[in-house]
Amino acid sequence: MLCSGLHDSKRNDEFPYGQEVYENDIIKDLEGNIYKVIFFNGMFLADSKAEDIGRKHLVVVLSDGAYVVGNTYEKQ
Repeated sequence: MLCSGLHDSKRNDEFPYGQEVYENDIIKDLEGNIYKVIFFNGMFLADSKAEDIGRKHLVVVLSDGAYVVGNTYEKQ
């Protein structure tokens, strides 16, 4: 897993700057949209299965208040 070098928007005592975001993390934005973090063509992207959303740059999604809810390796 690659670290994006970015942090999500959720800050607490355990993660005062937000949790680090890695490839294959699952993130959720404030509108309830779910994304998988992917590394594609040298960029970190937020990939949504929703056709009307598609892929967005990870920086854009995180700057809008998205936060990590899990990763593809954890059982949900």
